[in-house]
Amino acid sequence: INVEKYRRILLLILRKKSKRNVLDAINLLKQRDDVISASPNYIKEACNMGTVSDNDIVDKHYALSKIEIEKAWLYSIGTSEIKIGVIDSGIDTDHPDLKNIVLKDLSRDFSNEREEPFALAPDEYGHGTFIAGQIGATGKGGGNVFGVCPNIKLVSLGVFNGEKHASNKA
Repeated sequence: INVEKYRRILLLILRKKSKRNVLDAINLLKQRDDVISASPNYIKEACNMGTVSDNDIVDKHYALSKIEIEKAWLYSIGTSEIKIGVIDSGIDTDHPDLKNIVLKDLSRDFSNEREEPFALAPDEYGHGTFIAGQIGATGKGGGNVFGVCPNIKLVSLGVFNGEKHASNKA
């Protein structure tokens, strides 16, 4: 792919909003040589993961033992050179097992059209923090919970807003 030719993402706002107009606009865009892809700005709703208490968890390392992570850890537990973006609801940067591994300068909030578009996304309902923990929890927060790669760095890329909705635009 010629990166110079295909380096923009555009959001078109149609004057008349209808399914027919959206489909017509997509068909017109797809005929252009400088367009790789065109799609509606779908709105997605986050699933409700509910709450999990310590009483519900028999073994905090059950999932890691189930995937036999110890065998992978013989080869690597990650390195701080590795950066993993978590595209979700944000990451709680005060979480004891995550606070030292989130790269705040690279993290972004795409969930709302805020005055500060490059602000860190607040994790308003915890799902992004949960996923970030599965990926890289360090076990240093007192909970003795480890992620798959506890030595990596995380980048929070918030796309879900407070109503638990995300769009293709985000």
